[in-house]
Amino acid sequence: MIFLAVCAFAQAQGFVVANLLTRKPIAFAHVNAANGHFLTDGYGVVKADVQLPIKVSAGNYVSVRLSDSKPDTIFILKQGFQRITETQNQAFIVVQNAARLKSFYPEAGNFTFSVNGYHKVFLGSENLPKLKDNLSKFLKVVQHPGLPAVPYHHHLFLGELVGRWDYVDPLNQKMRLLQSNSSGIDRSDLAGPTMQLNSFSVGLPEISINGSKYLNPLEESNLSDYHFQVIDTAFINNEVYWQLKINPKKLHRRTYLKGYAWLNAKTGAVLTTDFTVAHIEDDNEQYLLKNNLPDSLGRIFPQYRKIIYEVKISGLPIEAVQQSWFNTRGTDSLFAFSEVVIDYDSSLHRNNKILQNKVRAVPLTKIELNTYEYYRKQAKMLRLNNTINFAQRLVYGKLNLGDVNLVLNKLININFYEGIRLGAGLESEPIFNKTTTLTGYAGYGFLDARWKWGSTLAYKPKQNKHLEFKYIYEHDIREPAQQKFDFDKQMYGSESLRRLQLPEVDIYTLHQAKISNKLGRYFYLSYSALYQQIKPNYPYEYLSDNGKLRQFFEQFEMKLSARYSYGETFMNLNKLSLSLGTIYPEVWLQYSAGFVNYNTCNCSYTKLEGKVNYKKVFSGGANFGVQLLGGIVNGNVPYPLMFNMRGSYFPASAITHNSFETMRFQEFAANRFMALFTAYSFAPRYIQNFPSEPQFILMHNMGIGALNNTDLHKGVTLKTIDKGYVESGAFISNLFKIYFGGGYLGVGIGAFYRYGPYSNNPETPNLLYKFSILYSF
Repeated sequence: MIFLAVCAFAQAQGFVVANLLTRKPIAFAHVNAANGHFLTDGYGVVKADVQLPIKVSAGNYVSVRLSDSKPDTIFILKQGFQRITETQNQAFIVVQNAARLKSFYPEAGNFTFSVNGYHKVFLGSENLPKLKDNLSKFLKVVQHPGLPAVPYHHHLFLGELVGRWDYVDPLNQKMRLLQSNSSGIDRSDLAGPTMQLNSFSVGLPEISINGSKYLNPLEESNLSDYHFQVIDTAFINNEVYWQLKINPKKLHRRTYLKGYAWLNAKTGAVLTTDFTVAHIEDDNEQYLLKNNLPDSLGRIFPQYRKIIYEVKISGLPIEAVQQSWFNTRGTDSLFAFSEVVIDYDSSLHRNNKILQNKVRAVPLTKIELNTYEYYRKQAKMLRLNNTINFAQRLVYGKLNLGDVNLVLNKLININFYEGIRLGAGLESEPIFNKTTTLTGYAGYGFLDARWKWGSTLAYKPKQNKHLEFKYIYEHDIREPAQQKFDFDKQMYGSESLRRLQLPEVDIYTLHQAKISNKLGRYFYLSYSALYQQIKPNYPYEYLSDNGKLRQFFEQFEMKLSARYSYGETFMNLNKLSLSLGTIYPEVWLQYSAGFVNYNTCNCSYTKLEGKVNYKKVFSGGANFGVQLLGGIVNGNVPYPLMFNMRGSYFPASAITHNSFETMRFQEFAANRFMALFTAYSFAPRYIQNFPSEPQFILMHNMGIGALNNTDLHKGVTLKTIDKGYVESGAFISNLFKIYFGGGYLGVGIGAFYRYGPYSNNPETPNLLYKFSILYSF
């Protein structure tokens, strides 16, 4: 085996430790010199005076010993794992000591802190010429001139920002952008995702890497999941440090990390860590931390963090590197906390578009300077803003057309009743002193040969951004006896598939006036008054008090709706507010009072509805979700104003969370009911050489209800589930992935069994099969 070193002088000052094959610097390599022990920084650099002879070692690299030389660079050849030099038991004790230090961590809630940070992110590739050519072809589709070639090397993208964090506890924290700069893009929010909340401390049970969570090998509750081996010893500042090799005991889940950590052999204090996602063999994702030693207040978080991972753009590998430098500021002058925990308000940095050298933790490299210069010289590159804005509008379902936005979800819809529905939706930019918006839509279903349309006028006073007044008009179709909550949101993406399978609908015309507001951080309230006309488009009639059958109904109703979402947080992103969800249950309550006009009598009613959603996310992608749903109607009302039981089975139908998978549409009805839907999703399984990462999901659903005066409903058979409905099932999602449009279509299959009092007769099977399908990015 051949090693390469350059020899010249008797002393080395300022050199780099790098991989012999890739020539990439190796962070946190151990340099054992005649005058002491040193670790390279995140760039693989040792800046101190180092006296020879020296020995260099790093993780799973072969050691190199030099004498009588001053190397400009020390190259280390990669070669498997080294043998352990200490017992595994000793290593485990060291890690236990590190875990005990968690009592000092700010997440324990003992004290507050503020941190300033400088962050840099870049995309680089050795395939840059070919990549630029491929991207230019794509950009020309959106009327962009493309990426010109130049004789010097630069990155594909470079972004910098300065931000600040304040932390009291998980519900009282804020991250705010202060200054930013991006190559060719006058957009602050693009570099913002490099700043991650709750990522400073190595004491958290989970480490967030690139949006995914992994079990922290240095946290006490996870120690039994990992093997620890000591492979190197260093003496730094009169303290003994061990380098530990860390491997998970299981390799089939995405939950685990592998890598190396330097810990104080006596106290367990963490000096550096170098973790890689465990199932990735070629080390194309890394999470590097440096200087995780307690500060003067005993708090532990890294002074330096580096995340390296590979992405593919236009089929070519790109190295994405995120680097962060942190600085403790003390506990004074905390932000005023609110539900907004990540703020990219452009007004905060409009005078700081270019970062000054004094705020940079390290000077820009030549390649980084070239990147800024490349985009500066190509003035037309600023048109990338338009491309980015276009993509962002697509994500949020709106495309800007000047003074109006095109509402994309109104362009095309597909369901069993309408077949293909084509249409258009337009939303005005805020008018009348930036307080009012007008939205309208129209669509035509080719199977039912009907036009549908609607419009909304909304007014928001400037002094209260949450208070809103609305007038809504709609002439459209909807599912009979459906439940609809104000401030609603989905737990799972598959819930939207249910509306694609509707076999029957009500035709309605609605006039509604609504006032909504947000009271405090987590409480939403709305009050509305509505009048609507309803005509079932299926053979249904209601027997009124005078003995006449009615097929057309007029409804008058007053409704009070509330949602309480404790702990829900938001990210502000250029006038858009995105929910980051909550780890606590969310509760909806609605109370309605009204009457239905049957031409001969006014039949009054009251309605109370409620819903609780709770979803717990575990490491590696596992999660558990539960929804409790119920409602009661006092008074006689026609079927369109009652409750259906959320059946979602149809031949060749898709799996739909929070519904009864084996119950047919409109098979059961109730004027009082309760239902429980549960789903446990195991972590995605990594299978070597398999084209996807399938995920196994268990589901169990139960419901009970009652129906009064069934003799009033004619033309349809309404059944109740007063004895209780039960079903269980399992399915595998993402069994196959079809990639297109920048994302993928995951396809799977599942089976569900219907049992209990409402199991089918022998002629109809209780074991039913469904497929799963969902598009993801």
